[in-house]
Amino acid sequence: MYQPRRVVSPVETAPTRTLGADDVNAFTTPVFTMPSFSRGRRARRSWRSTVGERIIPIGLAVAAFGTAGALVITTSVGATQAVPSSLAPSATTALREVESVSRSLTRSEVAQPVVAEAVALLATKRMFVKGAAVIRTAPKDSAAKLGTLKRGASIEITPETSGKYRQVRYAGKLAWALDSVLVGKKPAPLIPEGTSLAPCNKSASIESRIRPDTKLIFRSVCALFPGVNSYGGWRAGGLPFHRNGRAIDIMLTPGAESAMGWQIAQYLVKHAREFNIDHIIFEQKIWTPSTPRWRGMADRGGMTANHMDHVHVAVRA
Repeated sequence: MYQPRRVVSPVETAPTRTLGADDVNAFTTPVFTMPSFSRGRRARRSWRSTVGERIIPIGLAVAAFGTAGALVITTSVGATQAVPSSLAPSATTALREVESVSRSLTRSEVAQPVVAEAVALLATKRMFVKGAAVIRTAPKDSAAKLGTLKRGASIEITPETSGKYRQVRYAGKLAWALDSVLVGKKPAPLIPEGTSLAPCNKSASIESRIRPDTKLIFRSVCALFPGVNSYGGWRAGGLPFHRNGRAIDIMLTPGAESAMGWQIAQYLVKHAREFNIDHIIFEQKIWTPSTPRWRGMADRGGMTANHMDHVHVAVRA
């Protein structure tokens, strides 16, 4: 059977009243009452709900600007024009007070470490280490050590300094390093005393397939021992040292140049750390940093296989 719908009652308004200048309860008095609906029709919202839930949250914008000496935080209400002039003076005054909140805070006044860190990182730039850089938790020599950066390593810095220390970003956190070891341009690699990077005019083609550590050995030996006949570098097969560019062969005349061969071998031993040497072999004997003495090797059946005509030197991976 057909059931006629119930007619929705019109919205009933509450008796209005005139708000005085000192009427403190202007916000707490509803302007409209909630009517009865058969289908849940939404009533108009009061000005108190509109201002409290929409206008003020939208207008509260916080902008942080990091300067050399201060952090400026500005708070403003940007939608106060939506508030009608009929509101009580006390409500208008409250909104104006929120709108007028604007002041400058020095860094020491900022209690939130997250905000301080965010501002410090606004002006970060990258610099390089010209010597070993010890990273510490605070700008003093006695502070806990977080790590050490080698020469040529890069790191982010901030404008913040304290005495001889500069603030840096290390492992995702703010830390401190000596300002004197940081430079704007990446420094050239240090050349150990007694070594050379001067180009070699013998067997220069081997440089295209050897590693930087191997290249330093090649050029240093070439500069100090011009009597070497030739040099060997990359070759396929055998152990991985030659085929990975990690070894060179310093070719000599067997017997006649044995003394020079041992001079070269001893030179390599002396600079084993700088050259990152893995092992040295000459005249059927081997030397390694882990066992720093010359030991005999098994006979491999030939002059070259037994390294009688060359000094073989290999670097670590």
